[in-house]
Amino acid sequence: MSVPILSFRDCSKFTVPGLPGAALVSLQSDYACFDMKEQFKITTRHFYSFLSSTTGKQSGFLFSSQILNAFLGILVYGILTRTLSVEQFGTYTFIMTVFVFSSVFFDFGLSSAGMRLMALCKTEQERRERFAALFILASFIGLGLSFFIAFVSFLIDPLFHQSVGSYILLLAPLAVFLSLQELILITSQGSNQISTLSAMVVLPRIILVPLLWMVIETVGISLLSGLSITLGSTALVVLFLSARLRPRWNNLRSELLLIRKEVREFGKDIYLGRVVDGLTNGIDRLAISFFHGMIPLGFYSIAITISSPIAMFSRSLSASAYKDFAHNPILPKRILAANVTWCIAVSILLVFACETMIPFFFTTKYSESLTVLPYIAIGIALSGLNAPYHAFLAARREGKAIKIMSITTSGLNIVLNIVLIPFLSMIGAGLALIVTYSANIVMNLYFYQKYRRSLLRGNLSNEISNGQI
Repeated sequence: MSVPILSFRDCSKFTVPGLPGAALVSLQSDYACFDMKEQFKITTRHFYSFLSSTTGKQSGFLFSSQILNAFLGILVYGILTRTLSVEQFGTYTFIMTVFVFSSVFFDFGLSSAGMRLMALCKTEQERRERFAALFILASFIGLGLSFFIAFVSFLIDPLFHQSVGSYILLLAPLAVFLSLQELILITSQGSNQISTLSAMVVLPRIILVPLLWMVIETVGISLLSGLSITLGSTALVVLFLSARLRPRWNNLRSELLLIRKEVREFGKDIYLGRVVDGLTNGIDRLAISFFHGMIPLGFYSIAITISSPIAMFSRSLSASAYKDFAHNPILPKRILAANVTWCIAVSILLVFACETMIPFFFTTKYSESLTVLPYIAIGIALSGLNAPYHAFLAARREGKAIKIMSITTSGLNIVLNIVLIPFLSMIGAGLALIVTYSANIVMNLYFYQKYRRSLLRGNLSNEISNGQI
């Protein structure tokens, strides 16, 4: 008999139709105690158990690629901050934000549904056929994204009082590769192909760095060439990895119908939450540029970039464990222990280290980034603490819970950014980040506990109907 988990403090509030109260007491020897405090008991045994596990090794591999990617990102920003003015660098960040911000809305539930379906593939042939169907859908979505960004380019200049619309229009066709990039990330995560996932994470910047250097040494870098090379390097990697994944163009009709069913039953809930989430994935940068211009945006972007490694391990861990989450109804303590340890330790170290790192990598022109860095570091550490719970609930098909969390916390973040940024600029965005992810942790814990209780309720009901109780 499986042993579900529930706190006996909750048992007094918990009843199953047809089960006498006295019978519940007799179950205490069969049902283990679940206490949310137990989720945060970090022990050396749990931590080393995680490091020696398959998930731990895969997380380490993916995390290494993300750390390399973060270092290359700092290197890229270092090159650009030395060759572009502070205002031009802020404009570079703004245009990339427009592309990434827009791409969040062009998903329609495909990512979450596709990731879960890839996790359920049992054979290599099934995986290749499913990837082919997802590739077709992602390509059409990417074309829609390109047309949308081209349309938006005509609205940017009058809204933000910046002459950047022509750049966005010229680069709009490359937006299709952002949708395909997302496809490769979610399919490789769902099918536990960590090497492909790592390649999609790190290869674009491995190509970008030498290309930027060549352009600087030959004709000199400009805002347009910097943006073109950035998006173009992603396009090259997407084409290479798509071919390497070897899509198989058989059974397309059945696969497309299966994807459609999954999107309707599960993906749409995640998508609605993701749309609201998407409003926060760039609203801070857009608000800073709208109220305070491109220069503060440049400072803020440096603080965000250099703080990003804090949550990278959490995302690597969650991505590596996603396939296991789809088959395991409990979040392992060793995963939670490793995640909490990393987020706390690295956020503290980073704040102190950046006193030297920011002036060294980006020159003293960007020292003002240090004023907002502690707020950003705390906010990103809190987001990292959420990652395993979010991945677990997604893998367990808890789409409605994720939608509720996304709508609630994203709405809170939008309001806080709109209220605080006009008066506090970058600091306001940092405070909004902290409050948002604090609320998100509380909600993740609540829905995780609720899910565990629902499992117990189902197990008890089955045993009652089978006459075991």
